[in-house]
Amino acid sequence: FTPDWWNITFLRGLTADKRLWRKKDLSAWEVGVGTGVNIAVLRNLAPETQWHFSDYNEECVPLALENIQRIKTADGRLHPLCGSWDLVTPPPDNGMTAPKGDLVFGCLPQVPTDMDLTVADRVAHYYNPGRYPEARSHALGLGPNEALLLRAKAVLNRGGTVVLNLGGRPGK
Repeated sequence: FTPDWWNITFLRGLTADKRLWRKKDLSAWEVGVGTGVNIAVLRNLAPETQWHFSDYNEECVPLALENIQRIKTADGRLHPLCGSWDLVTPPPDNGMTAPKGDLVFGCLPQVPTDMDLTVADRVAHYYNPGRYPEARSHALGLGPNEALLLRAKAVLNRGGTVVLNLGGRPGK
């Protein structure tokens, strides 16, 4: 449950922008929840927020829920979206629909798997460009970010916000 520097930097940005957490009855969705460290910390900043969370790796959501509850017990504001979600697209076999909300945020992978991957790194930092055909910024390592910006329109309430990390490290 120890985040890497990639995630720590993103979390610092999320906690520094107090405007994100002022809205009463905020509904936030973390795409790519991983171990759950962001929501575990952010729940203290925004105790009234409804938290939705998903991940492409279906093992992450139960792990994140367990970690989040270790820090602060569940209070009915946690809404795990189980299964393998591709950004805000639900798994095709579970019949779920994507929730609507005010904020979508994520620390998404930014290294395409078809580039030179000589940098020692965590597998969670890599993505398959073929999963995001609508994106044109794969050469910059920003395909998932671009795809999420395009797809988020369908799940955001009017005036909603998307917050993403922009590292764009395409490899060697």
